[in-house]
Amino acid sequence: MAQIVWITPAGSLGVIPETKIYRNSLVASDPDAGTVTYRVIAGTLPAGMQFSPAGLLTGTPYTVNENVVSRFTVRASTGAKIADRTFSLTVTGNNVPTWTTPAGSLGEYYEVTYFSYQFQWDDNDPGDAVVVRLAAGQLPSGLTLTPTGLLSGWLQPTPDLNAIPGYDITGSDNYP
Repeated sequence: MAQIVWITPAGSLGVIPETKIYRNSLVASDPDAGTVTYRVIAGTLPAGMQFSPAGLLTGTPYTVNENVVSRFTVRASTGAKIADRTFSLTVTGNNVPTWTTPAGSLGEYYEVTYFSYQFQWDDNDPGDAVVVRLAAGQLPSGLTLTPTGLLSGWLQPTPDLNAIPGYDITGSDNYP
């Protein structure tokens, strides 16, 4: 009478996104050809997930505010023979950050002054790394935008267009 042998390796079953359908079979084998049934005997499954006696882990994980690791132990049994194995499953959030910095102008500032402004946002998944970048247009001369959302630098003066030969901003043409 040989013992049940787990085919599915112990440990992590992976990382799955919240609110996406998930399906995975846990498999153990009885060398004596008995019918193996399964049940969770310890720990908890991710919220929104179910486990069947046939070893099928299915469901749609609920929304999470940060990565949530669920650990659980499954017993494979033929009645007289048992084998336990511990697994984990990580549910990760996929919420998009929302800006709390209002859209529009950041104000009016004098040239040749230091400017520093930190953009703000809310992220329902605090473990996520939010990267800020310029999506369109260009920054004022002398300013840079960091991936952490800091806009800073020395504001550069507006070029003196009268200093360009052949250009007169007073309205009269002055061609050489």
